[in-house]
Amino acid sequence: MSRSISEVSVPTTELVTPADLSTLLQGAIIDDNDPFALLCCSGARQMAEDLLGYYLTPRDFVQYADRFPIFAYPSAALGPLYGVQVPQGTGPITSYPAGFASVRNPFDIALLANPVQSVAKITYKDLSGATQELDVDTDFTADLSAKPARVSPLPNAGWPVALPGPQSVRIYFTAGFAADPNAIQAAQGTHDARVVGYPQKLKLLVLQLAGHWWITRDITDVPQGITNAIISCRLEDFNPSME
Repeated sequence: MSRSISEVSVPTTELVTPADLSTLLQGAIIDDNDPFALLCCSGARQMAEDLLGYYLTPRDFVQYADRFPIFAYPSAALGPLYGVQVPQGTGPITSYPAGFASVRNPFDIALLANPVQSVAKITYKDLSGATQELDVDTDFTADLSAKPARVSPLPNAGWPVALPGPQSVRIYFTAGFAADPNAIQAAQGTHDARVVGYPQKLKLLVLQLAGHWWITRDITDVPQGITNAIISCRLEDFNPSME
């Protein structure tokens, strides 16, 4: 299944600022609007995001797919989630076919930008080509604590039938760590309260990289120690998708 994602808003704040650089460099006077200092701060954050698989500042995204997931094993117990009828007289089937790997539920859709703060809606084109809208907790569920976050059909339900085609399915959501490292998102819907602020060690690493670039004036020089420390915090997907 073809998937893609677009960033549809830009960060309103940066994880590190020229003032942070001044503190790091022990009192060096750096103007808040210094163009190179601002580039060092944003560039270091962007490089860390590329290495991590996490977004360090919140912004909005749209994820596209050409259809909803299709379950490849219609005779298994989860087949009815896709409107597949199990033949009468065969009895209940409670396991997957031989050779089926233990992976993410085949009807889940993993979100490609993390950590996810909220999912606004999903839209899709029905078989007539008309755009339909699905609401979270009413038409589908969103597991924001998963790594990566995922959306799934409601229990004992399935995804609707979408007209296959480029960007037929669109998922609208916000991803990125909150600007306050101690931010806690209150319980809502089916979700418990959870910490959503950025890990402070990541801010320190981004600040170290931005400060290094400010001093050397050479953005091609990236200390391996900083790179390794950032990579050690990267997002790991232990439940790969079937598709």
